[in-house]
Amino acid sequence: MSVDTNGFLKQGVNPFELKKYLEKKYSKVEVRNENSETFPFYVFDFKDGKDCRTLFVSLCVYDDEDDSFPVPVEKNVSCSLCLGCWGNSVEIMTDIIQNFGGGFVLPSDSGYDGTGWEFVAPIENSKHIGFSDLEVAIFNLIKKNCKTKGLSDKDYAIFNFVVNNIDELKKM
Repeated sequence: MSVDTNGFLKQGVNPFELKKYLEKKYSKVEVRNENSETFPFYVFDFKDGKDCRTLFVSLCVYDDEDDSFPVPVEKNVSCSLCLGCWGNSVEIMTDIIQNFGGGFVLPSDSGYDGTGWEFVAPIENSKHIGFSDLEVAIFNLIKKNCKTKGLSDKDYAIFNFVVNNIDELKKM
């Protein structure tokens, strides 16, 4: 079992756009399509300086009952990213997330460093805008009142509840 840096985009990502972006930012990219019967899955091999890196990208389609992702997903499509947790993994993951509409980064999935999922805001010219201003404000309000650096599973449950029930809450 290895330790990874994970990322989450609220919307899917076009693998060709991601390849083009990685080649512009890092190096030539080799892409392997590892699609399963249930969802598209891609492996991107590239270099970060002298380091050979492998980024795993899965475009997930799931039902509304699935609570394994940090936020509700529009159109039931999301993008999960995974990169070995060493070298510039957090910087690489954050950079990708910023440029593809914002999302969340989990610096280490080991559970030993005390961090949780952290929100990554999109840059102005990002490829996809997946989060509304209201969702970002709700996330930041919850994070401001957290005792840990990142949001815990309980905090994400609160975030999901508020975002999923925003229309009802506005009526109150």
